[in-house]
Amino acid sequence: MYRKIILIGVIHLAIIMIVNDLMFTLHFAALYPFLSSFWFLPRNSDLVKHLKIIVLFILPVSILNIGLLAMVNGMPVSNIVRQSFLLALLFSITLSGGAFLLGIILNRVIKQRDTRINILIMIIASVPSILAGAAGWPAQFSLAGFFFITGGFISYILIGEYKLHHLLTLILPLFLLMGSLALINNKNTVYPIVLIIPISALIGYGLARLYKRKKQKIFYPLVIMYLLFLGAGYAGMENWVVYVVNRKYQQQEVQAIDFKFYKEDGTVITPASIKGKVSLFYFWSTTCGVCYKKFPEVNKLYKKYKDHDNITFYTVNVNVQSRDTAMNMQEHIRAKGYAFQVLEVPLRDKAKLMKSLKFNTFPYALLIDPDGKVLHRGLFTTNPWVFIHNMDRRLAEAVGGGVSKE
Repeated sequence: MYRKIILIGVIHLAIIMIVNDLMFTLHFAALYPFLSSFWFLPRNSDLVKHLKIIVLFILPVSILNIGLLAMVNGMPVSNIVRQSFLLALLFSITLSGGAFLLGIILNRVIKQRDTRINILIMIIASVPSILAGAAGWPAQFSLAGFFFITGGFISYILIGEYKLHHLLTLILPLFLLMGSLALINNKNTVYPIVLIIPISALIGYGLARLYKRKKQKIFYPLVIMYLLFLGAGYAGMENWVVYVVNRKYQQQEVQAIDFKFYKEDGTVITPASIKGKVSLFYFWSTTCGVCYKKFPEVNKLYKKYKDHDNITFYTVNVNVQSRDTAMNMQEHIRAKGYAFQVLEVPLRDKAKLMKSLKFNTFPYALLIDPDGKVLHRGLFTTNPWVFIHNMDRRLAEAVGGGVSKE
């Protein structure tokens, strides 16, 4: 028993180190203790053994979850980071302990083999599907579809039959979680993910039946077709997200553009100073991880259009602390190997700017025509498979002699 728990713990840590993401680490922390108590502990084991497992294995792994990640990322030693580290560690330990206790309860209550197998498959399919959200909605759509078609397939192969409660055990937890997120928070972007969960599980059951009946001529083409569908669904989902998010911005009309941005040499950029040119601004902050992930895309677009006389392209750092000056941020960006220019929005102007341009999340893109009219407000994307509100295409239209409002 202990050997299995240690082996799972080592695999658990290896996965965390490979992925190397803080949010993944915090949420993945719950999987190891749950598997330890739900699947590997004998049902008749006493409380002392449970406590021994927690002290010897669960807590050390929870500490290593955060500690090793901090070492690999080379987290700077500052009060803010230190406090965040301690909070993350506390969260990880709490989540691990709660998951361990839940595993003990289910271990003792659920005695039917079929149900235990389905719960285990549900967890293995749901956890990575949730964590895929860190990579964005498109990745979560495709990966959730893959994990649940696999889950449905394995469930049928191991249990040998299909019953409604098998399907509900497999899909309901994540289906309800994502569905409630969509309804309560009005997240229209999530609806395709909510739907792909039951659809994929049902198709997984159907494919398993074909496989057991040795109908390989139908089975393999259908598997390939569905995997291709999930791959194409990545592009489709990204278009859906861009459409939904930008539609929200389009419904909030901005009457007049008024701003003051500062260059590293103190030069002030205002609407008057960019009049007569098509101007693209990419707003970001130092606390926005997605903003940094977009930088290669931003840099590529900047290099493409920086020599065109009728286009200006700036990135705008919206300060979250007083030391985020244009000079410091420009040096920060250059150190990372990027060429684009950085403007600054001082802390004193932050609230006024965000209220004026009607945005509260980063990254945020603003495209203005030569007369100062807003052509685009919302997400920044240049991916070739995104066909609406694509910044590369919009600027290409400008270089060609005109900019159309999508």
